[in-house]
Amino acid sequence: YVELQTYDKFHIDVMVVDFVLGAERWRFTGFYSEARRELRHRTWDCLQFLNSQSNAPWLCAGDFNEILEA
Repeated sequence: YVELQTYDKFHIDVMVVDFVLGAERWRFTGFYSEARRELRHRTWDCLQFLNSQSNAPWLCAGDFNEILEA
């Protein structure tokens, strides 16, 4: 089953849990970065926070273009 971990207007983070064992299997985060370039540090802060929440394998997908540009 899928267990909601956190969400806001820029991301949703879920854990995929083994129904039989009740054990965490992997997690998925979908996110959309801040539209304003001067606020893109918020996206990095969010990703760093999410990274610290679990050691499970992690699939993170979304809009990386704005935060990767110099």
